[in-house]
Amino acid sequence: MPERERAATVGEQTFSISNVDVLTDRFTTAETELLVQCFAALDAKLHTETEQFVPGLQGGPSRHRLKHMPPDFEVDDFIASWKQTT
Repeated sequence: MPERERAATVGEQTFSISNVDVLTDRFTTAETELLVQCFAALDAKLHTETEQFVPGLQGGPSRHRLKHMPPDFEVDDFIASWKQTT
């Protein structure tokens, strides 16, 4: 996938660029957009107002939960959120 198209499709992400390369090398633009939509609800739930830091994990502080799932969002909720993207 061309760089400009990749940036427009994936948008701003908190994971490493090498992961973005793997994602865009394996999926079409439409498939990547669908994956981003499928993870949008989980991403929103993982977002925190304050920076989190967990010693021993790669990277610095993040505004995402790094260690624990949100208490009000279970696997079933995550899967159910996919219905909103189809």
